[in-house]
Amino acid sequence: MQHFTAEGQWWLPETPERRVPGTLTFDGDGLELVLYDALREFTMTEGEVVGVASPDWSVEPILHGRTRDGRDFTLFQAGGLNLRGPFDVTKEVYRPEMALGGCHTNLDDFIEVWCGFDYLDASGVPQLR
Repeated sequence: MQHFTAEGQWWLPETPERRVPGTLTFDGDGLELVLYDALREFTMTEGEVVGVASPDWSVEPILHGRTRDGRDFTLFQAGGLNLRGPFDVTKEVYRPEMALGGCHTNLDDFIEVWCGFDYLDASGVPQLR
């Protein structure tokens, strides 16, 4: 598969009104989504005190995105170590396990997946005897 970088808007399926700008990259290290704002809105209850904390590891089961050129993506099991709080500038980084291009889905349960390959190198495939 060809490596790519795609800029666009990213959101949680349950809050499509909160779209965050970001960049999805696929390279030799896998998938990475960098967001330039918090994916989830930070809210404080009255009387709550926020101190300096360490980042929390979280996994978003499903994320949706639309790139600047109109391509839809669904990202699955996007994990990241991000610091949440009332900050003016926020950057979040996630490592999705899988990306599905061309559609938005709210399900991560598949019966069948079809893939197309433009090139397969048979030299690394074990031979059956």
